[in-house]
Amino acid sequence: MAESYMKKCFVIMPFSQTTPAHNEAYWFQFFENFIKPALHENGYIAEKSVAAPNNITKQIVRELAMADLVLAVLTDGKPNVFYELGVRHSLRQGTIMILEEEGQRPFDISNYGILSYRGQDLPKFTADLGHYIKVAEKMSEDSPVADFLNQRITVSVNLALGRLRQSVQILRGKEDFNAALEDLRGIQHTWTIDREQVNVVVDGQLVLHADSSLERAFPTEKLWQDEMSDNKSLYPMMQERLWGFRIAQIKDKKGRLTALAFETIDRPARCLVVAEAHYHQESRPY
Repeated sequence: MAESYMKKCFVIMPFSQTTPAHNEAYWFQFFENFIKPALHENGYIAEKSVAAPNNITKQIVRELAMADLVLAVLTDGKPNVFYELGVRHSLRQGTIMILEEEGQRPFDISNYGILSYRGQDLPKFTADLGHYIKVAEKMSEDSPVADFLNQRITVSVNLALGRLRQSVQILRGKEDFNAALEDLRGIQHTWTIDREQVNVVVDGQLVLHADSSLERAFPTEKLWQDEMSDNKSLYPMMQERLWGFRIAQIKDKKGRLTALAFETIDRPARCLVVAEAHYHQESRPY
């Protein structure tokens, strides 16, 4: 898979010295020579925050909201790591926590699976990480916030908003609109089937959908028919309001709620981008 189509993992970890042995140089090589190759072997590009003149906290929150996966290094108990972990748990599922074997496991989150590593045994860590990633990709219960407060629909809203921002950036980032669509198709193939997707409508035609057979053929009056609104299509409202989000019960999709985040951009013409994140109601919401 081309690296541009690989999923992104945002790593939250210490930067500066935490113990005499774990200094700034240690954490730099830990990320470059241990974390990055292990994630790359499992199909992810590793990214972490960097110093910038703008609001660094805002940048980190954006990454925590948009990342396909977050890896939190709990070793040495840095406060910033736990703060950022809490932000991620309140926004999205898809989080993995790792801790050096000698480290003390935090009681409050110990039930949510913490991957232990010893030294820098890269082959073992890579294999163990692969197992944890498979679980995380299934959106298992890895967030105490979503678990105890049952915020799964809120998680879906955040996921839809994150995918919308990602999709709009891709579409605006290339001069060739068709090439941008192809990039978006490639990235969408890395997303979880039946949980998230993006759609693009240009001049009343659906030009991008997770099911390519529907592109340029699906009638706009049947786009996003909402059973909570007497099966009326939400498409006219999206056209009029230019940006926003809705929670809908899409027609013929029983037991599923869909968070819809949408925005209109002006390329190549009036272009409506709609990101969807689905919440399957498998049990009572309380």
